Amino acid sequence: MDQKRMWELSAAFITFTVVSLVSIELLYYLMGYPLDTNLEGHRLLATIGFLIGVAAAYSVYSILKRS
Repeated sequence: MDQKRMWELSAAFITFTVVSLVSIELLYYLMGYPLDTNLEGHRLLATIGFLIGVAAAYSVYSILKRS
């Protein structure tokens, strides 16, 4: 793999991780759950957060791929 492709994949992975975690916490906050809530019982909110992270990572990857 060349360096440009590694940069694109690294940026997409970092974006996925950060955006997923932040969006999951934001969804829990918006639903009114306390910070010590058991995540196992609320898989729907976690799934929505991960899907938001996937969309953000795809956007970053496609923007970097075009340039």
